[in-house]
Amino acid sequence: TRGNCASGDAALEAVETIKLDNSNPLDTPCVLESMSVPGSPGIAYISGSTSDRERLIQYASENLVTEVLIHPQYNTLIQCMRNLLSSFTRHRHIIHAGYTFSGNGSWILQDGTFSVADFSEAFQEHDVQRVIRAYADTITMNIHCADAGLWHTLPEKAFARQCRIRINPVDVLDTSSECINGFIDYLAPMVMPTSLRELLETSDVVGNIRFTHPTLYVFPGGQGDAALFGINGFNMLVDGGFNRKACFWDFARHLDRLDAVLMTRLNNSNVQGLGAVVSRKRDAHVYPQIGHFFGNVPDRKGLPSPDGDKDRDPLLIDLFERGHGIVSDLKALDLKPQGCYRNQEPVNLYHKVGHGTLDMYVISPARDSKEVKEFLQKWHAGDQRLFAARDSRDFNFPLQNLVSICALLVWQPANPDDTITRILFPGSTPDFKIQEGLEKLKHLEFMKHSTCTAKS
Repeated sequence: TRGNCASGDAALEAVETIKLDNSNPLDTPCVLESMSVPGSPGIAYISGSTSDRERLIQYASENLVTEVLIHPQYNTLIQCMRNLLSSFTRHRHIIHAGYTFSGNGSWILQDGTFSVADFSEAFQEHDVQRVIRAYADTITMNIHCADAGLWHTLPEKAFARQCRIRINPVDVLDTSSECINGFIDYLAPMVMPTSLRELLETSDVVGNIRFTHPTLYVFPGGQGDAALFGINGFNMLVDGGFNRKACFWDFARHLDRLDAVLMTRLNNSNVQGLGAVVSRKRDAHVYPQIGHFFGNVPDRKGLPSPDGDKDRDPLLIDLFERGHGIVSDLKALDLKPQGCYRNQEPVNLYHKVGHGTLDMYVISPARDSKEVKEFLQKWHAGDQRLFAARDSRDFNFPLQNLVSICALLVWQPANPDDTITRILFPGSTPDFKIQEGLEKLKHLEFMKHSTCTAKS
């Protein structure tokens, strides 16, 4: 997807720029088309409505190669980033002008995030390091992005010592420049803000699904998925996916009711989907109705100022604010998140004589664990380190993963000849936590067999 503007030694004098603007990350189809506009830069875009296309704009001259990505998906960005890093150019500029998670500094894309770790991994690939070593100490790279996370640590990394990396350098062009304003005017029509009303459209066709047997729908949502489990008379949504345009919405908006919703964790991959839906429901009466909400998102004791931080970058997304927003929106809907901690007794979700029983066994976390205590302490204190990235050589699970809800749904039909259904929803729980929790359930009869019925 890149054009070479020069060859040989002349290419080393070229300046290459990637500008990223994803102020409205949306889901898009995956059919790549191309368009040629006479007298304009080359444009590649993904088919879809005008507001949700992923665009790649390319311009090349003898001394400059520029690529502009608008609403990029993760795979598109990572490929363009690899092309940039492995190119034979002395001077590179990367400008991120979209939303960023404030705690860890990850850039928010259509279907996931791009983090410092992703950049570091791309930088250490063989083709990139080959170019860096071949032109040691002559390559410069400026990265302009939000002042969040660990981007500022890149210049000190061992793999980057043979080139000069600057993060948010202070030398800035005059914003009154006619050329800059013309460039902004060119891009403006391609960046279309979209409201939740437009993203989460309602349906005139609303009803219930009559399940003839236990059914599980899985909705791919980029770096965070969602699932809906249903039996005749009851359904349960688990998580909401990464994107503001919730991956389950086009299905769920036709339902009269979600009997239960389980939010397993509060992190980058899960907060936007469910957060957008409850915000949409607070804004107007839309289907589906929500019966019960399960999640370990307590009401914060220290609430943010109603005026907010007026000096704060509006493109920074704060997970504390998003978490509090979910709790606040649920309150407006007369719902309160019901905590889920490991207990010897399951949570009974549904029971009907002659039909069966649906129970939820919480595998993790344990209420008295040190991780839960640390999470709650930092949550109530508004400690930004809760969601911050860690710069450590030793691998550490993020605290949000250690306190993620892992739940086992068990459907036991009344007919003793029917198969018992068991579905594990791990959330982001580490394996050792799951094993620890399952160990405490091994005495249950339905856990002793790979397939079983009440009779067996």
